[in-house]
Amino acid sequence: MHGVLYATGSGEATWYDLAREVSRLTGAGPDRERLLSGAAFPRPAPRPAYSVLAHDRRPDIGLPAPRDRRVTPHEALPRIRKESPLRETP
Repeated sequence: MHGVLYATGSGEATWYDLAREVSRLTGAGPDRERLLSGAAFPRPAPRPAYSVLAHDRRPDIGLPAPRDRRVTPHEALPRIRKESPLRETP
């Protein structure tokens, strides 16, 4: 197999979904994000209205099934806080 394989956790989420989850986990409050249409952010190239990465090729190349994408922020946030040079000092 040649080329690039993009991999994600299982399930689907928008950037908005991810931002809401991170805000919830950090205690930033539920009204911090605002849902905007893609038209609010013009891009040089057109973007599809709906696009997700598929997971169906992972078994073909010996990769395990993807983990639930909702687990990652819970695991990553404490690590980011610990390793960030911008972390708050007590």
